[in-house]
Amino acid sequence: MEYLRFDVKSDIPAPMFVGSSVRGALGAALKSVVCVNPAYECEGCFGAQGCLYYDLYERRSPYHDYRLDIELSPGTYRFGLVLFGQVMERYPYILSAIEKMFVKKGLGARRQKSENFEIWCDGEAVYRDGDFARNVQIKPKSLQNDRFCPSVRVRYVTPLRIKKGGRITGPEDIEPKDVMVSVAKKLEHFGEGRVEFGSVPRVVERKLRFLDLQRYSNRQRTKMKIGGVVGEMVLEGVDETAYRLFRAAEVLGAGKLGTFGLGKVVVEDLV
Repeated sequence: MEYLRFDVKSDIPAPMFVGSSVRGALGAALKSVVCVNPAYECEGCFGAQGCLYYDLYERRSPYHDYRLDIELSPGTYRFGLVLFGQVMERYPYILSAIEKMFVKKGLGARRQKSENFEIWCDGEAVYRDGDFARNVQIKPKSLQNDRFCPSVRVRYVTPLRIKKGGRITGPEDIEPKDVMVSVAKKLEHFGEGRVEFGSVPRVVERKLRFLDLQRYSNRQRTKMKIGGVVGEMVLEGVDETAYRLFRAAEVLGAGKLGTFGLGKVVVEDLV
């Protein structure tokens, strides 16, 4: 499986949780870049089936071809944007939208604008000093893992939202297999085939808590709670399949609402 990752850095002061505002601002900018409908409406639009904005923001699907990669309390607006599938081929539109959201539309409640921001891809500056770079090689990376370790620390950096029994799983109930199943379903969705599980890792240390966040839904015109589990687990007895899935989670994210930056996973080898 291939993916593209862009990293955006800016000097605009940011709130503790930037996922909702970044997703909203990017969507507004992207729609202004690609919309061809004079009515500026998605419902009943003649171009909806080929519209990048519609695919990423309006089409209802349990899986999306992008996710935000954020940190909590970042200080300034900075984030990663990871693209999958056919969306990778249309990255120029997304980069144009990122420029527009910083330069013309602004971010946050005060709609702060800034030309002092940068876009990076695989260590190369794609946008810096107010202009896009020339002759930058932007190529997808492959989701491959050539390492293995039977003991790992797994950190859930942003709230992990996984449902079991019709409710969001809490810190005492979340298990390694829940995360593995979530990632395996994403891999299957992106054409990687069905993952056959072996043994499930043992939890030897659990330092987790529930962190509640809120976002405002323009569709429902109300604030919505989007909290989940954050913290870390130390796992032993990790086989190669489990290791592959947790490493894949670093790229794909785990659980729900990855488009808001939730479900960020970081894995550390312990042996």
